[in-house]
Amino acid sequence: TDITSFVAEVANKLDLKRDVQTTEADESNLGFKVGFKSLIGIGVDDKSSNQRVTERYTGTDDFSILEEVLFKTNTVLIVDDMENLSEKALPLRTRLAEIAKNMSDDAINYPNSYAKIVFVGIAATAEQLWEDVQSLKSRLATIKVPYLNNEESHEILANGWKHASLSSTPKQIEHATYISSGIGKVVHDIGQKTGYAAIDEKTLNIEDRHINQAIGDILDVNELDFESIFEKAKNRRKTKTRVRNYVLYVVANSDETGMTSQKILQTINKLRKNAEDLKLNSISPALSALKEMDVLTKDSRNKWSCVDPMFKAYVREHNSELVDPAEL
Repeated sequence: TDITSFVAEVANKLDLKRDVQTTEADESNLGFKVGFKSLIGIGVDDKSSNQRVTERYTGTDDFSILEEVLFKTNTVLIVDDMENLSEKALPLRTRLAEIAKNMSDDAINYPNSYAKIVFVGIAATAEQLWEDVQSLKSRLATIKVPYLNNEESHEILANGWKHASLSSTPKQIEHATYISSGIGKVVHDIGQKTGYAAIDEKTLNIEDRHINQAIGDILDVNELDFESIFEKAKNRRKTKTRVRNYVLYVVANSDETGMTSQKILQTINKLRKNAEDLKLNSISPALSALKEMDVLTKDSRNKWSCVDPMFKAYVREHNSELVDPAEL
């Protein structure tokens, strides 16, 4: 996604059409363009006359026009998957941060204005936007969305497929619930994409391959990045780095939003069964290493969690590469 494709997609969603006008200078400056003005029209329904009318919005560029459209219409712009923007899309992220800041400043000119832009992403998304436009931090309200518990995820998937007349087994629902890692968006996407995969094959019976295809589609966006991070994080050949495998395995497979170092240690010792119990100082280097790799993060309550929730889902798909199932 870049600025051009983003503007085109938004214009399409809002039924906007572009009309660009240019103004030429007089004869003394023959051929020199002194300015331009972009005009965008949007069709709206006039309830009083039951007619289709056209509103026109002007501005110096597409984003200033978009700002006016958002303020003057009952529209909220939701920008999802912010965490998946590529390096090529950094100029777009900067422009989005700028329009958010500008709209906060300009809101005073519009009575009864309310939030018009919602950015959806991971915790790092807000920090990235703040870096792009530092003054945005005081203007951006961050809302932390809690993880779903297993029961909630299970119910969403089971009911969704049932209402779509799709049949599934308890084991399939459990697997989809497990991979979703309590991330609401992933629960929704797995349910939806699995259904599409089944319907594409003209069947109402969900097969394991339909779920696997859905999971693959969801993780495909970050597959190469996650694979690279995962390969660096895991190691089977050295004792110390095998401890790191256990640490990553435990954090990724926990249904809690965060785990203390002591809780991680206790869980590892339970997994290792007959092996000698590890001490806290045995896992501290592994935790520090995973933090330096930006794999894990520690919050103010001293609880550890995956930096990217989607990476947690990826790890769950590759558990056997961290810990041999025979050892568990």
